[in-house]
Amino acid sequence: MNLNFINQILSTDSLINYVLFIVVLLFIYKILKFIISKLTSKLQEISTKTETKIDDIIVNTLKEIKNIEYFIISFYFSLKFIKTVNYKILLIFKILFLSVIIYRTIFLIDKLISLLFEKVTESSKESEKSINVLKNIIKTVIWIFAVLFFLHNLGININSILAGLGIGGVAIALASQTILKDIFNFFVIIFDKPFKIGDFVTIPSLSITGTIEDIGLKSTKIRTLQGEMVIIANSKISEEIIHNFSKMKERRISIKIGITYNTPLDKIKHINSIIEKAVKLQSNTRFERANLIQFSNSSMEFELIYYINSPDYLEYIKTNEEILISIAKEFKKEGIEFAYPTQTIYLKKEDK
Repeated sequence: MNLNFINQILSTDSLINYVLFIVVLLFIYKILKFIISKLTSKLQEISTKTETKIDDIIVNTLKEIKNIEYFIISFYFSLKFIKTVNYKILLIFKILFLSVIIYRTIFLIDKLISLLFEKVTESSKESEKSINVLKNIIKTVIWIFAVLFFLHNLGININSILAGLGIGGVAIALASQTILKDIFNFFVIIFDKPFKIGDFVTIPSLSITGTIEDIGLKSTKIRTLQGEMVIIANSKISEEIIHNFSKMKERRISIKIGITYNTPLDKIKHINSIIEKAVKLQSNTRFERANLIQFSNSSMEFELIYYINSPDYLEYIKTNEEILISIAKEFKKEGIEFAYPTQTIYLKKEDK
């Protein structure tokens, strides 16, 4: 029986082919491990000199390749040297080979996508939920294409599936143009960072002033000073001119102060120093100037320019109030009167 078995082997595939198969199997296995090992070492050396995490991900992916995966790849290519190999065995190893290649490729892409979205999440912690939803959608789409690639390489006709996906994709795209536009502008907001949650903004064209409360995939929510929630589509808010007061390093304030025309000249000359002193009493301000700028119909007008070293609106209101109260106290002490709209009419009496 042994002789018959050997004869059967030799009649189908020569013994040399089987020996060659084993030699090639071992050679490919060893050479694959050697190349991957050297490549991993080189990339690891490079990764220590760079700040990016991309090379670290590639190194970790290469390190995680198992011996069984090397064996499957080697076995699949070695089978080419056996002419009459059973079709089922070849199919099994082709499936295993494709599975290994696709799995490792998807594993790498998955890690790179996670890194990208990790960077986005770091820059916008408040949008983490929306980002995770989008990340999962993208990963699902990638896996769908991986499965289609797998089926295609097994000889399965996927034209009908692709046609269905194509028609469905066009229909979805047409039906959700606005949604896709909003999602695109969500990323524009996240990367460009015109505002973030907690920022106090004004949108003049829409007469909206308030605090950014949420940045979602489709819309941005603003809590106005009146207390209501305003929801604006991302595509809409991206087209608007936005005044972001939270981006200010300091706030410039201009105030006009009118005094009566009957104010003595010596007191008029003293007004600038009174105003300057009131500003400098505040620890968070920077005085620029105070000048008499014009004679109006009912007053002599002074202009005060100063800066508050904070973008906070409530701090500005409180500081400005303290300055105005201080000016009013000094004016009262000096006998300087604030002007208010008045009109004096002189009547001329004609002699009869």
